[in-house]
Amino acid sequence: MNGLESLSDILKKNPVILGVGNVLRRDDGFGSLLAQRLKKVMGQRVIDGGIAPENFLGHLVKQNSPSILIIDALDFGGIAGEFKIFYPQDLNTTNFFTTHNSTLSLLIKFLQQQSEADIIILAVQPKTIEFGEGLSKELSLSLEKIERFIVSSLKEGICQNSNSKFQNPK
Repeated sequence: MNGLESLSDILKKNPVILGVGNVLRRDDGFGSLLAQRLKKVMGQRVIDGGIAPENFLGHLVKQNSPSILIIDALDFGGIAGEFKIFYPQDLNTTNFFTTHNSTLSLLIKFLQQQSEADIIILAVQPKTIEFGEGLSKELSLSLEKIERFIVSSLKEGICQNSNSKFQNPK
């Protein structure tokens, strides 16, 4: 099953989406940028956690969603722009590099303790995390591809455009 087929199965669970990343470190901003774009279509089901996703943990738990999809740029040794689905148990067996690795592990651990939601990580292989703005060409293409897929899934009814009572404080 490829990444988009796996993503389709995840979207059927109507997840809350949490984008993570630092937009001032080029490709590291992938999750945050995708969340900003998806929020326009999906509304309150999408949170841009930026560089401090821990600030949104209480809001995520209150959503009482069956699943949480965390989108982040993680160096998993792939080709720039490649994306994969990971699960929390994979974090223990895979050597990732991210500018906020401990934050991601702590975030997931907290969510597992406070929520019954399935936690899924959509990881994209960065090309560069140097200081600067804008995604590399490879990640820009992946962002567009994933965004198109999620939006078309919404239109096809694979995932719901739910406007729950969650209020994103941003």
